Amino acid sequence: MTTPLLLVKFPLLLSLKGKMKTGLLTKLIVADVIMIVAGYLGESSINLNDGFTQLGLWGYLVGCLA
Repeated sequence: MTTPLLLVKFPLLLSLKGKMKTGLLTKLIVADVIMIVAGYLGESSINLNDGFTQLGLWGYLVGCLA
């Protein structure tokens, strides 16, 4: 919950309100959603199998890239 709120507040914190294009904010929100979903899937896979899984590794990598 805090990550999406941080992305919304990010332009305000840097005083980019009028200068920031909505395209950048949209890209940040899409990347954030990808990061959260990939992280959730990877972590739940690891927790269900009590250890390392391929889905866990790929979820981690996709989340980091996002």
